[in-house]
Amino acid sequence: GSPPVRPARAPVSAAGLGRMALAAAAPWRPAPPTAAAASRPPLPALRPPASAPAVLLAPAPGSSVAPLLPLLALGGLLGQRSAGRGRRASPVARCANFQLHARDPSGVRHQESRKQAREASTIKSTLDIIFDRCEVQYRRIGDDEMQRRIRIDDVIMSKNCGSAYVHVGAVGDALERRQAIVWLVRNKGAVKTALARRFKKRGRLPQIYFVESKFDMWSEQIAKARKHPEYNLPDPFAGVARALDEKSKVWGRMGVGDPTRPPNPWGYREP
Repeated sequence: GSPPVRPARAPVSAAGLGRMALAAAAPWRPAPPTAAAASRPPLPALRPPASAPAVLLAPAPGSSVAPLLPLLALGGLLGQRSAGRGRRASPVARCANFQLHARDPSGVRHQESRKQAREASTIKSTLDIIFDRCEVQYRRIGDDEMQRRIRIDDVIMSKNCGSAYVHVGAVGDALERRQAIVWLVRNKGAVKTALARRFKKRGRLPQIYFVESKFDMWSEQIAKARKHPEYNLPDPFAGVARALDEKSKVWGRMGVGDPTRPPNPWGYREP
């Protein structure tokens, strides 16, 4: 069972080394086309862009750049902007942070069409950008601070997408939140003007109705429901917490009762 012995290779002569060196130094040449490739119709010639350097337009004969010239020309054509696309893109956003969009405190999501969801996402993202960049016209000192306090929680569109109900909140203590809401009520026209400035290339602006958000109250209610499950308060994340709670699953298999129900006098879970 000894391993097979490989035969020793013959040493390369000086003439062989010279031929290998000459082959390595020679310029690269493409392989001759096969019969199938020769039967195909020729590809149209690519014109290099006007901004291409002169060294690419007239490469030296036999250089290594000549085979790469079609690829370089194609890349220049793809990167070139056409004359008809000179205008800037629309400044309307197309994404939104919508984890709790159209949901009630129990976590039930209301039905809406794709168009309603798309319009709501666009309006919410655009309003977030407007308040973050302070694009509403200043009338008094401190208007920029008031704009940064505004928080857009959700946007609900009507069936025909002609009206948008914007649920707004504010950050800060009770007085600062009240000041921000009062400022928004007084400057609703300026907010709609800033929104229309971004929608000028997009189409008609829907009717905007600002509604005071209840997300803060709902978050406190959800936190209370997590802390005291015996109250049976609505909690949209209760199903996720139960799915990730391995201890409760083990206790359920052992027969331990439900903490949201009164204890069973028999000491085990009812069938």
